[in-house]
Amino acid sequence: MSGVELENMLQTERDAVAFLSSKLSNLHIALDPKKTPSKQVKSVGLKSLTQVSNITGVSLNTLTNWCRDKPELFRIVLIGCKADLGA
Repeated sequence: MSGVELENMLQTERDAVAFLSSKLSNLHIALDPKKTPSKQVKSVGLKSLTQVSNITGVSLNTLTNWCRDKPELFRIVLIGCKADLGA
């Protein structure tokens, strides 16, 4: 690999990191554990828990369990859904 090819590859990686950083910077969310899973979903700008299920392929029951038992995982799933929809 030549120096020019290496520099082009590194620039592409830097561009990708900058792009992802700009997209993810507005995706930080804090959830209220007192809210139902559905209300938490709506509070971050998604339509419904069913929408999250359709996007992820995870059942409503599993999402509800994650919300209760693994809140950090649930939060990350919601961030991923928002990113997927370009929110």
